Amino acid sequence: MKRRLAGPLLGLMKRAAVFAALFFCASPIFADEVVLTSKDGGLRLSGRVLHFDGSYLQIASQHGPVSVIYDNVSCEGADCPVVGAFVPRTNLSAVPDVAEVLLPALIQRFATMSGYRSRTEQSEDGHLLMTLEDGTITIALFDIRPATADESFADLVAFEADIILSRRDISDAEVIMAEEARVARFGDIGQSRVIGYDALTPVVSPNRRLDAISPKDLVDVLEGRISDWAQLGGIPGPIRIQLTDHQPNVDLAATVDLTRHSDFETAVAAVVADQNALGIVSFQKSGFAQQVDLIDACGFVASPDLASVKTGDYPLAVQLYLYQANPRLP
Repeated sequence: MKRRLAGPLLGLMKRAAVFAALFFCASPIFADEVVLTSKDGGLRLSGRVLHFDGSYLQIASQHGPVSVIYDNVSCEGADCPVVGAFVPRTNLSAVPDVAEVLLPALIQRFATMSGYRSRTEQSEDGHLLMTLEDGTITIALFDIRPATADESFADLVAFEADIILSRRDISDAEVIMAEEARVARFGDIGQSRVIGYDALTPVVSPNRRLDAISPKDLVDVLEGRISDWAQLGGIPGPIRIQLTDHQPNVDLAATVDLTRHSDFETAVAAVVADQNALGIVSFQKSGFAQQVDLIDACGFVASPDLASVKTGDYPLAVQLYLYQANPRLP
């Protein structure tokens, strides 16, 4: 019997308190400009509020992001934070299954461990809004946006997200953009980290007898060189590929028979219903589809178990990265 990884969720649950500690340094959302004046009147700045953590206020001034100790300035404007009424709010962007499953589970776990009550709502724009309450007192707010990796990094650079979670590493261009916007220096310790592991797996219908496929054959399918199951030794039929909208980095030939779906569950359902379908999904989301192992030229079979995913020996292992903006820039 093969040992299956329960996914990053179980491991991360144990770190829910650490995760939440990161979140509680975040801030509300502001739209209007404020004017800050030092107590001696010698410094005057204006701009949109970017962050407030109860002590430090950061604004987007004409000189770039500027952070000040809030007690050392006076503030004018509708968006000036009220210290006594401050409620920490964290804005997160993450790939859809992480945003819709992992993050709510982590926040719920933290609430349970801390004795708080949690409420979850969905906004008109598709965000998940989670509120933690201690009796009648609101302790924290979480705004979770499902987004692609590209959209999440754009949110971070635009100061629209405090924390993002992505299955890919930040690109060189995004590092430069973040530094130019003075969001963070992602080469510094603590600005980015690997917090979990996942894996993608090929899946087929239970009616399709295919136990393993070589990485080369899988690439040939995606690039259109293999288009019929007979070429893989199976019952003849056109191979119909099922992917999600959030898998933009898969290099597909224009000639392949491709259908994209909004989420892994929908893609899996399409695979289960069609014996000619081949999907690539998170192995945690394979559902009733049959997972297909990977086999190399020497006959060694690899499946996504805990050891092979964490060491990177499984060819389709994926890391989950966390990137955090730095609200206290000088």
